[in-house]
Amino acid sequence: MKLTHVAALFALALASAGTLAATNWSLGSSASSTGVDCNYRSGSSGEIEINKSTNTSAATLAHGNTCRIQGRDAVTGNLTAAPNDNAMVSAWSTTNQAGGTTYWEDAKLKGWLNSGFGVTNRDASSGDANEGNSPEHAVDNDQRTDGVLYTFTQNIALQTLRLGWSSNDTDLAVFRFVGAGLPPQLSTTTAGGLISAGWEHVGNYADVGTSASLCLAGRNSNGTCKTNQAASSWWLITAYNPTYGGNLKNTGTLNACNDYFKLLTVSGDNKVSEPAALALAGFGLFFAVRWRRRPASVNA
Repeated sequence: MKLTHVAALFALALASAGTLAATNWSLGSSASSTGVDCNYRSGSSGEIEINKSTNTSAATLAHGNTCRIQGRDAVTGNLTAAPNDNAMVSAWSTTNQAGGTTYWEDAKLKGWLNSGFGVTNRDASSGDANEGNSPEHAVDNDQRTDGVLYTFTQNIALQTLRLGWSSNDTDLAVFRFVGAGLPPQLSTTTAGGLISAGWEHVGNYADVGTSASLCLAGRNSNGTCKTNQAASSWWLITAYNPTYGGNLKNTGTLNACNDYFKLLTVSGDNKVSEPAALALAGFGLFFAVRWRRRPASVNA
């Protein structure tokens, strides 16, 4: 094997930790009035009744409903090949009180084409006053902490997110699952137990707003987004929870209990898994050693 071939193998192994495809996921990217993924537009507000078979009141949606959205190429805007870039979206909130301990519990996922995903939790009529009404039809931390879980079919390094609607403040937290148990079990995780359950706190972000995309790894001096290399198939975006204080990734002030926002778009890159990258690197190293040890050719 030529040395150039060995070098190419090493380059490929290193590149496997880099970008393979930049993709955007948003409610409007593949919502359909006829499919089974994100069903039925309701009224002039543009609200999507997620996983409903009939065009009835969104208030009748079941807790634990999900929305499968197909990605779009970040450059061309074209839908990516399904199911490779699908994301399953679900809603969660800190509503389950068991033995004096608060756990995460599934909730109603709601959506608006022009502003994104919101959450109505299970305590709307039992302790969380005004839940389900504006502004608590969004992802919020008023009395409970709401979150939106993105489950991807690929190992994704999220780069940016964008809010499509907000009220008052917009502080949020981002987590990625890095634990051993798959898939992650949020329903058995306490409100303050995400880290011990295998979630990594990527960071808190203050005063995000709706005017621009949030770069999870920060911005370069020229205003472009820095590259986030951390990847996972499970990403949880919640309203700010002071239990996971500190780790502020941008400028601003974190305040609890007054954040209300809807998640419009998340964007990221497909990543080759770490075992695959290591295997490829090992493959290149093996041939490099073989190339070094081969006997010199003898000219007749």
